[in-house]
Amino acid sequence: MITVKKFKKILLITGAVLMVGLPIGYLAAETFSLQKQIAELRVSYPKFTDEEIAAVEVVKRSQSSVVSILISKEVVVQGEKLLDLGNGFQMVVPGDLQSKGKQVVGKGSGFAVSDKGLIMTNKHVVADKNADYQVIFNDGTKADAKVAAMDPINDVAILKLNSGLPPNVEPLSFGDSKEIYIGQTAIAIGNALGELSNSVTKGVVSALNRSITAADDAGGQTERLVKIIQTDAAINPGNSGGPLLNTSGEVIGMNTAVDKGAENIGFAIMVDDLRFALKSYEDNGSIVRPFVGIRYALINQEIKKELNLKYSRGALLVEGEKGEPAVLAGSPGQKAGLAEGDIILKINDIAINEDKEPSGIIRNFPIGSKLKVRVWKKSTGKEVTVTVKLAEMK
Repeated sequence: MITVKKFKKILLITGAVLMVGLPIGYLAAETFSLQKQIAELRVSYPKFTDEEIAAVEVVKRSQSSVVSILISKEVVVQGEKLLDLGNGFQMVVPGDLQSKGKQVVGKGSGFAVSDKGLIMTNKHVVADKNADYQVIFNDGTKADAKVAAMDPINDVAILKLNSGLPPNVEPLSFGDSKEIYIGQTAIAIGNALGELSNSVTKGVVSALNRSITAADDAGGQTERLVKIIQTDAAINPGNSGGPLLNTSGEVIGMNTAVDKGAENIGFAIMVDDLRFALKSYEDNGSIVRPFVGIRYALINQEIKKELNLKYSRGALLVEGEKGEPAVLAGSPGQKAGLAEGDIILKINDIAINEDKEPSGIIRNFPIGSKLKVRVWKKSTGKEVTVTVKLAEMK
């Protein structure tokens, strides 16, 4: 749990044990033409509504593609020894470090995205560079995997299996972010609590285009997530990286966070961001994102009043909680003259507000793009327009 300035506390969902933590491949089109099959399926489910039939079939056809991810590493513990104090007295004191061997230290979820053996999951699930990762399919099949790519600005990662997908597993299909609607049915599948693999929950899409700041339970990892889905489909620890599906069996999001202080408020990364990440990996061998190199807090009426600012909207450039610079040295932002205390008002004539923040706008432009940024300069107290040339985030 974290607090970042005035932002709400959100928890990244990961596996049990440590409590820190489905593609552009496709199912054949006819496999998920459920709307055309409902009449035939009513024979098998005579007492079910059309929505119930669709949900049952989606789960039945998707479960083989949803996986559990085991995180293992060598565990070293502090040993103990007895210190002789004389006169028959002894005291237990710390001893040498002792290895307990390789153990499972965390669990998460993921789903198949390519018949080339690619599994998509959350970045925070596979963030430990010293850990080993193993994928377990619904039928118990196990496969070792390596981290192939991590999205530098989003909570998305891609695993590559050492052996390709099992013959009975087909990648899931991606939906379209433009065809996601508030109130539509949403189905979440994942390794709940790190123990209950392929657990299914169902709800609705509660809201769209949310922006949140999230952290793992220990507060060690922080993510700013923009343009994401809010859902009331129950999402539990261990569900990180599992798919959020519609009733056509298409992935509409990746489950990634919950509001720990609320009931059934979960968040999923939008499918278009997943599609971008996979295509970028397939094209480049890595997930390539544009980079400006700024830290900011979105201004609202409360922040305007508290800091006595001139504007009630915009992005105020601020340093991080641990003193990280508001504008990174050598970054495109610094080269354009941006500095701590400046307020970004517009990017390419798009006004900055709580629904349109800089990171959400910038990600839509290719590397090398030159953006016109309208900014209020703290040093002069005046508005100016500067040009920022996007670089590749490393």
